[in-house]
Amino acid sequence: MELKRIKQHLVYYFKEECGIDIQGDTFPNELSIRPLLKNGLQDFENGSGHPDRELEQINSSARLAAFYYKLFESSGNCSSLRFEWNESTPLEIPQRKIPPANLDVRYEIGNEIHFVESKYLEPYYRGNEEISQSYLNQDYYPTIIPNANLWVNKFAHVNDMTKYVNITQLYRHLLAIYRHYLENPQIYKGKSIVLESVSWMATERFIDIVGKVSRRSESYLTKRKNTIEEESIEIVLKDINDYITLLEWENCRFEVKYYNAMLDEIKGAGKYEDFCKQYLLY
Repeated sequence: MELKRIKQHLVYYFKEECGIDIQGDTFPNELSIRPLLKNGLQDFENGSGHPDRELEQINSSARLAAFYYKLFESSGNCSSLRFEWNESTPLEIPQRKIPPANLDVRYEIGNEIHFVESKYLEPYYRGNEEISQSYLNQDYYPTIIPNANLWVNKFAHVNDMTKYVNITQLYRHLLAIYRHYLENPQIYKGKSIVLESVSWMATERFIDIVGKVSRRSESYLTKRKNTIEEESIEIVLKDINDYITLLEWENCRFEVKYYNAMLDEIKGAGKYEDFCKQYLLY
């Protein structure tokens, strides 16, 4: 399903069921989450450089993550919350600037440091990325990486591992975090590292809205949702944790989570109902 069509379904939902008039693909000013973010706005300014698009578009996974995790923080669930973490590049290529990994969220709980890759609608209109050939060249790996051959072997096979879940991106993020961990032992001393894939799963409410327009699209969306769930648990979760074990990276693990199943943690937050309504989670 094309992103344009998905957006049309969202606009219909907001107008007909919520009484919210969406102009183009942007939330109106009264639904802006900027006041909620406060100091977190600086993270977006220093991140991808597109805060307006990321914080206002109805299809933005960065907005979804920022909204949820500010409520998560305000409910007393975490500390040291940051957005758009970009402090490590996975590769080093001579005479070429490599963009850093850009993870949507970083936070801490006790002695655990969590890194979050957030997904909203992307798995429903995009698939797994093809890996850049740079990741297949062992010479481009930082010298601090002791097992570059293992990474090259892994990246040689990621393209075909999944159809919809972007396992390629998750492995790139894992490599960037691994490098940061090796280069900054003082940060991670006595800490555990958790890489999380946190996704929005298409709700029955959204599928019903799509079905009002097209039964064919409803069937497609349901099948794709089921495949995404299967890939996430049966392939991605197992493969990444098995690989972490292969690296002998004892204080790291990978988790798959869904916003749909994480609502209890934010129920006491003031904007809880607004969050659920805007992401069809009630």
